[in-house]
Amino acid sequence: MINFPATCDPPLQLTMDASDPRLAALAEGPSPTAYVPRLLPSWAAADRGAAHRVIDGSLLFFDITGFTPLTERLARRGREGAEELSNLLDTVFSQLLMDAEDEGGDLLKWGGDALLLLFDDADHSRRAARAALRMHRVLAQIGRAKTSIGRVKLRASAGVESGPVHLILAGNPALRRDLVLLGPTATAVTAVSARALGFQLEAAPISARAVTTLIAARTAKAPRRRRLL
Repeated sequence: MINFPATCDPPLQLTMDASDPRLAALAEGPSPTAYVPRLLPSWAAADRGAAHRVIDGSLLFFDITGFTPLTERLARRGREGAEELSNLLDTVFSQLLMDAEDEGGDLLKWGGDALLLLFDDADHSRRAARAALRMHRVLAQIGRAKTSIGRVKLRASAGVESGPVHLILAGNPALRRDLVLLGPTATAVTAVSARALGFQLEAAPISARAVTTLIAARTAKAPRRRRLL
């Protein structure tokens, strides 16, 4: 099992079992490039053993639905299905992450169909909300893909929560170290994401103000339509 632990209540499940066909798809594709969150290299080099940091920021939990039935059907096609799924995963997640990173998002966790991103520094709640809206817009465009088994329609729910983000870098540096998320902000982002339906963005009260301000600003900038009499 590949495990990306994030401790909260309810638990944030970001895991992929060894039997998950998506792992086979990744294995069939090009050799993966090692990835770690941007905040980790300097942190891991400076601290030994367990370490705890608290960052004032916003978490964005972006959960895609629609991959599971597609995975099951493509898995029946063997190597060809695995390669097709790998290409689709790469296309979708690459574009989503490009938009998130444009807003300063740092991918902390990835597991299955879900992404967990951290936004810190100035205006983090607004940038997290803007990233969620951009990712929804992108998925609406590329999430209607034509595959060998027919068209697929991908949807997503997103949650944004702002506040202190507790991070623990645990483990033995000589063996393995895990990034663990704790605290009320991690708990809240799972709750607000669970309330959202497909192509919806939910935010806790603090972040909701950023979403409202963002939408209002976009509405004000939108050109008015002329009424023809």
